Amino acid sequence: MPTITISKRDLEKLVGREINDLEGLLGYLKAEVKGRKGDEVEVELKDTNRPDLFSLEGIARGLRNLMGVRKRFVFGKEPVLEVRVKKVGVRPYIAAAVIKKVKLSDSSIRSLMRLQEVLDRTVGRNRERTSIGLYNYDLLTPPLRYELGDPNSSFVPLGSKKRMTLKEILREHPKGVEYGHLIKGSYPILRDKRKILSFPPIINSNDLGRITTRTKNVLVEVTGTDLKWVERVLKIVSLSVLEWGRELHPVRILYRGKERTTPDLSQEEVTLDLLELERLSGFEIRDVEKHLRRMGYEVTKKGGRFVRVRVPTYRTDVMHPVDVMEDVLISYGYNRIEPEMPKLPTTGWKDGLTDKFREIGLGMGLEEVQTFIMNSKSFLEDFEVLEVENPMSSSKDCLRSWIYPCHLEFLSMNTHVPYPQKIFEVGEVVQGVKTRRHLCVTLAPSDFTEAKQMLNHVADRLRFEYELVPEGFPWLVEGRCGKIVVGKKEIGVIGEVHPEKLNELGIFNPVSLFEIDIDSLKRFYERIRTV
Repeated sequence: MPTITISKRDLEKLVGREINDLEGLLGYLKAEVKGRKGDEVEVELKDTNRPDLFSLEGIARGLRNLMGVRKRFVFGKEPVLEVRVKKVGVRPYIAAAVIKKVKLSDSSIRSLMRLQEVLDRTVGRNRERTSIGLYNYDLLTPPLRYELGDPNSSFVPLGSKKRMTLKEILREHPKGVEYGHLIKGSYPILRDKRKILSFPPIINSNDLGRITTRTKNVLVEVTGTDLKWVERVLKIVSLSVLEWGRELHPVRILYRGKERTTPDLSQEEVTLDLLELERLSGFEIRDVEKHLRRMGYEVTKKGGRFVRVRVPTYRTDVMHPVDVMEDVLISYGYNRIEPEMPKLPTTGWKDGLTDKFREIGLGMGLEEVQTFIMNSKSFLEDFEVLEVENPMSSSKDCLRSWIYPCHLEFLSMNTHVPYPQKIFEVGEVVQGVKTRRHLCVTLAPSDFTEAKQMLNHVADRLRFEYELVPEGFPWLVEGRCGKIVVGKKEIGVIGEVHPEKLNELGIFNPVSLFEIDIDSLKRFYERIRTV
């Protein structure tokens, strides 16, 4: 989950109030305090679907809504700048906005840089989908052009003193080396009438692409491969910069044959059914309008069982009325909801047998793992499996009949982890048309003797006697494996894994294992409960 560091002093400045219960208020934003150091507070966000909260500025906006504090801004209607877009290959989209009358401090600049980094890393997918640039608007000479540049054109990269060509930046600059693969040999640049502003998504210029405490007006631009997310990220960043300013003005983007004005601050409207809210929550919530306002919604129409609301423009996560209902319940407080037993004809029973096997596994010093019941027919071709009709993926086109092949696959993906690796799992398998519960213990490095010692311990703890009957099993060494029999009933398998299979899977340590059908031991259940 995203973790951000914020200044408590700056937070109170943006909210306009002293904040005494920060931990309690952050809970309404699905966030919590993870640590404090002086004025700095480390906040962990529990919802990755709310990128508008990935910054001090977004949290301040959310707290103002909760506390009923209103802050007025000016939103210009006419574009104050044009960006002309030529063919730019793999990164075709750009969006921009201008924020005026800003008052920046060193800490607020750090906050905006952190937001830029978090968005680039998360929704921007490490700058592949979107990347962000901030500029001193007063230093620009319009119009701006977003186009492919000459590989030999040059500028001074941000934080550097040396002038470099675009080719040199890709070859020598750390950011060019890190992100150069995203532009696949092309050279997209953003420039004004005189100079290059930036080389998206690599780096800004050192003069125009830098904001300082003396910057009064800021240009925000976002470039990328996904127009929807380019414009969404622009809204989030420009509204965050606006928290330190007074005015937000749009920019006209001129593509060939069409134009767009960004940011689009229009708000979607959603109709909330109060009876459906009552049905989903299980009780009637009074003052729904108050809870909607606390979460940033604007009520535009009400009557009877329906309420019409405007969704905040920065909310990219609201896709259905249920999302609005969730926000109402968050504002109401989940801790105020009285739990009730579901009105069902039956209730589940505690699975003491499975719990006992887990207790034994942990007691033997094993590490519990959980592998998928679904796997690939090609991987399990030596086993009888139940095939999935119309699978979504060939890697998940059957249901396993034994756990131990999945454990070997697990070991093959963890050869970099120090040995010994001793794991166990209580999980489901499908044999025939029946779902059954199995215990599987896999040991590396180990031999048949160690696996049998572990099996003896399980049998002693559960007070059952077994015998081993030699029999071949897929992937196990013939003569070093067999079936486990309890009361003339076959309940499992034990053995050493064949070296050829280990080599095939890239496992270079001997492996032994055993697997038990827990459901076959049900007749011992009452005895186990008293152990």
